[in-house]
Amino acid sequence: MLNHKIIHNSDRQEWIVMLHAVGGSYHTFYKQQDEFQKHFNLLLIDLPGHGGSTNIQNDTEDDLFVFTAKQVLQVMNHHGITEAHFVGISLGTIISHVIMKLDASKVRSACLGGAVIKFHPYLIALADRAWKVKSWIPYMMMFRFFGHRLLPYSNHQEHLHFFITEGKKMGRKNFYQWMDALRHLDEVFDDIDIKTIPIPRLYISGEEDVSILPEFRNDLTRNHYMDYTILEKCGHLCHMEKSEEFNQMALAFLLDQKIER
Repeated sequence: MLNHKIIHNSDRQEWIVMLHAVGGSYHTFYKQQDEFQKHFNLLLIDLPGHGGSTNIQNDTEDDLFVFTAKQVLQVMNHHGITEAHFVGISLGTIISHVIMKLDASKVRSACLGGAVIKFHPYLIALADRAWKVKSWIPYMMMFRFFGHRLLPYSNHQEHLHFFITEGKKMGRKNFYQWMDALRHLDEVFDDIDIKTIPIPRLYISGEEDVSILPEFRNDLTRNHYMDYTILEKCGHLCHMEKSEEFNQMALAFLLDQKIER
């Protein structure tokens, strides 16, 4: 079972499942925990190959995204969590979307920060070239290389360093398994249309998310189930860089989705 942390306040409180970015762990939600636990029970999960979930042991025929989504559902079922709100960041948004496809009944609503549907073609080309020479290059050099392209500006640097520190815990094998999966991200969304998913969702992105947001903008819309906001002077890890604004908007949305009891 995936490593995870439970913050249980009351049987009457609804649950939030929190899913982190590639290279991170549930510790990257340290700026959200105090505020969110005032209103919800929290289930924070280390995704396979991250944090305390040290090794990816996928001996199934599922791709890594589906395998991970099923592992998250296993943790929820283990704790008797039949339905939850989801807060996902980057990779966590991909897994949240896959869970919506696999078992929509598990997802009451979702707040998705730095959502990833596709990458900029330039980044994909770099990843394909890097994949060919991976045996010659230390994986942390590769990790830093892509980290600087996802978080390129001076105001991103504090959280880039945190991201790199967390990424050192992944190890070479885990990093390259996720890198290979992300190179084929388009296949995940071939049959997922985010505009028509009948689950309330709020998407929060930073305007400086230069490798992801330009490709994501065409999928952004406002309808009965979907809303979005773009944070100024903010990069990919918007829950860290603009935590106060992120928390305010996320909690307002999530509290509005709670079932009155």
